[in-house]
Amino acid sequence: MGEDDQRMLYYFAALLATAAVVWFVQPRRAANRWAGLFLTSAAIGGTTDWLSDSGWVLVAGVIQYLNLTLTPYTVLVFALVYCERLRTPAQRTAGKLIPLLPVVGMAGWTTFAPAFQMNYTLLAVWAGAYYAVACYLLIGAWVRETDRHIRRGRGITALIMTPTLLAVFGLIYVGLAIDPAFAFFGYVSIFVTYSLGIALLFSFVYSVLGVRVRVESDPLEPALQAASSGASMLNHTIKNELGKIAISTANLRRELKEHEAAEDHLRIIAASSEHMLAMVSRIHGQMKELTLRLEPCSPAHIIDEVILAHRERLAAADIRIVQSVDAEVLVLTDPVHLREACGNIVSNSMEAMPDGGELRIAVEIGRRQVRIRFTDTGIGLAPAQAARVFEPFYSTKGSNDNYGLGLSYVYRVMAKSGGSVQLASEPGRGTTVTLSFPRTRTREEEAS
Repeated sequence: MGEDDQRMLYYFAALLATAAVVWFVQPRRAANRWAGLFLTSAAIGGTTDWLSDSGWVLVAGVIQYLNLTLTPYTVLVFALVYCERLRTPAQRTAGKLIPLLPVVGMAGWTTFAPAFQMNYTLLAVWAGAYYAVACYLLIGAWVRETDRHIRRGRGITALIMTPTLLAVFGLIYVGLAIDPAFAFFGYVSIFVTYSLGIALLFSFVYSVLGVRVRVESDPLEPALQAASSGASMLNHTIKNELGKIAISTANLRRELKEHEAAEDHLRIIAASSEHMLAMVSRIHGQMKELTLRLEPCSPAHIIDEVILAHRERLAAADIRIVQSVDAEVLVLTDPVHLREACGNIVSNSMEAMPDGGELRIAVEIGRRQVRIRFTDTGIGLAPAQAARVFEPFYSTKGSNDNYGLGLSYVYRVMAKSGGSVQLASEPGRGTTVTLSFPRTRTREEEAS
């Protein structure tokens, strides 16, 4: 095997490995599936010379045909899906089938045996249009995006893909149209290396198509696991000891029926035991490992239930609710846990507004995320306090019934749902808590 053949096989392996990572990290996401198909179709071109040199001439010709025709097709469909240009079932069907026509039609201008020959000029015309539209869509999506985090991701994707796509078109498709014997691989490999290197570099800091190399785990995760383990041990130990106290108290009551003073002390012991049991059960219930049953559910319905459950307390505290909720959107989570999490946020807001105020609850729908936003007009938090609110057992309140577990529970529910929670607050200006979920797609969207 020659040195060039080895280099092309390395190219094949690198692109195929990247395709596998992109595909399997989020297999339900249509953009990732199409990115995987694009990378796979680009990768197989690295095997053609080796197959041909090994005597598999016909197979090499078929592989080369698929590489040259499927790569522009898959990158175009990827760009349409990634930039969310195919929104209806009809658009998704047309967006995938119509661009496929030149891929099939080029077979009429191609000879596979005894030697592979193709009309490279015709190929360059329509493939060039596909690459140009894909680059336009990727750059346009980045320029038009208003959400700061999504815009950053779109910018990274455009930076990774557009230079290499333009280089591939110029060096391979135009190069072959001018000279079918043009040795393009050495030049193209430079741009492929650039794209893979930039993608790997950014994946250490940001997410690239959902892929992120995590050098450091979630800083809250060890604390949450330790708190959960400690709460379980505490719950088990205290329940055992309180059980012994309860049995002994019942026995003493039977033996000391006529001693009123002793009866009073026993009632105090029983009441204290019940309080301790209720306290540890509550802590354990908040900190035990969560198992979510994910299903599409309506934030509007959840919020209505939470407000109904807190209606009397809200009215007594003179807190006005202002809702801006879209009833049509769905998020993928466990409705029971989301209801509890939203209830914790509402309770925190009420405690932050002892003299009354306003709680605004909004559902904001973005292209890739759904956000449930709770904004109160309460006393707010200092920056040092806001930085620690998701830590277990950290509380800014002086209540004996508050164990600092409400927001750590919210944090875990959102993490288990594949989302996130953010808190922004200023002293005297209120607090905003935002729950961010990935968009739940319809069955038609998931199939695309």
